[in-house]
Amino acid sequence: LIYMIEKLGYLSYDEFTYLLPLCKNKYDVRKMVENIKANRIGLNINEIIRMKIFEMNNYLEAWNIFRQEYPVNEETFEKIGLNRKSRSYDRPYNNVYHTLLELVFRLRYNTFEERLEKYKELYNCCQNISGNTRMHWIEYLFLGYRVNNFDEEFDEKFRSLDISIVKNIISFKQEFFTTLHLFKWKVNLKEYFDLNKRYFSLTDIIKFEDEKIELDLLPKYYFEGIIDDLLDEKLLDEDNYREVFYNNVSLENMSSNYFLDINNVVKNINSSLGTYLTINTINSYVKNERLKAFNKLIDEKFPNDKILMLLDNIKDRNDDIVNEYVTDNATIPTIFEYILGITWYRISNKKGNILDYMNMSLDADLLPKTHAGGGMADIVYKYEKDSYPKHDLLIEATLSESTGQRSMEMEPVSRHLGENIKLTNNENDYALFVAPVLEERIIMDFRNRKTYCYPKGNGNYTNGLKIIPINIDILKSLLIKNVKYDYIYSWFDKAYKSVEPDPVWFEKEILEKV
Repeated sequence: LIYMIEKLGYLSYDEFTYLLPLCKNKYDVRKMVENIKANRIGLNINEIIRMKIFEMNNYLEAWNIFRQEYPVNEETFEKIGLNRKSRSYDRPYNNVYHTLLELVFRLRYNTFEERLEKYKELYNCCQNISGNTRMHWIEYLFLGYRVNNFDEEFDEKFRSLDISIVKNIISFKQEFFTTLHLFKWKVNLKEYFDLNKRYFSLTDIIKFEDEKIELDLLPKYYFEGIIDDLLDEKLLDEDNYREVFYNNVSLENMSSNYFLDINNVVKNINSSLGTYLTINTINSYVKNERLKAFNKLIDEKFPNDKILMLLDNIKDRNDDIVNEYVTDNATIPTIFEYILGITWYRISNKKGNILDYMNMSLDADLLPKTHAGGGMADIVYKYEKDSYPKHDLLIEATLSESTGQRSMEMEPVSRHLGENIKLTNNENDYALFVAPVLEERIIMDFRNRKTYCYPKGNGNYTNGLKIIPINIDILKSLLIKNVKYDYIYSWFDKAYKSVEPDPVWFEKEILEKV
């Protein structure tokens, strides 16, 4: 994959899905790169797959059986279908074959009216094909027409198909055989796309965006000068692999190709991008580029209406909808933290580097993978002095409800805030707790932390912990009403200092103000 991206600049999703997995060795990889280079504008993926089919001995053997076998029957397709689950799955192709054969030869010169019933019969035969290959056949043979829409225009288009213009039975068989396996291959390759994408995403160096698959900045230039040599290296045999795996052998000891002068990598980046980076400044540059990319992602994929939709579905636990829109590589609690981070970034007028504030790992596409570890807050937003004092805001998220909310969240939220204040020595730091629905006792417990003394060590204490609880509906209101952080800070500060009795505090100082 890295070799192909380096040589081609990127792979399209179709190239990644249908062509990359066809490369079984370095010869295949080089040949495929040349094929794509030569044909990218008019790349015929079907033709490349067809060529691959006839490079494989088992398919050549199956073709020879099919070519010679008369009469053709269901047992023939059991032999030549090469179905790994059950050979009986290929029996429906027999009816498709014979019905199509009649249309192509016996009824070739008949009128449309005389061919119409046979078209309907062929359509019904295709409906009996198992799995996702069925739609490929229907799309190929019927060109988007429905049974009740068959007309003379359809008839003319059907007669122009490759399988309709063959001159003899051997050519017909070859076209049928190739089409049958082409569709099977495409279905299998498509089904593996998600799994392959998931595996490659684990490396955090491959970007899947804008219908292109590319290398991230540093990997792109790191591999640029060594990828030819790496492709030529032999794969580790089993014993060497075990040695590497169990003895934690360093990358450089696996191959001398990894002895890179990083100065040369930086020089190549500067030459390509027209920048003046050094080893000391490249990390800042990469961070800034990631932040730019994240802002672009927020604007394009997560505008306010999509954020509100996701918050609604998170609240209602429509997990499939959330996973489908954001990513299926992260759990819903992790996605909730991620969406909460983006929401607060908007509320804060995109101040600061949100990527530094969110304590979670993101993939190369800047989508969430795993959430914060147990010893830290989900998000720690850092505010410099403005209309408010300098402070950290810890944002904690939970999807737990009812009594589980209090038992799971009370201690860690208080501890995270107390430890953060101990670290920063800034008693202006405070925490925001966000849940789909707030349980009454946790509201009361967080309010009671106002009079709690958290030990800072050496006999010193933090005098009270400021923890403000809100629910998803309140968060949505802030976004809908375009309320910004300078106002929110003032509001939360007044709420914290309020002398309203605890039982009515949340109602009076939070809900009524919203």
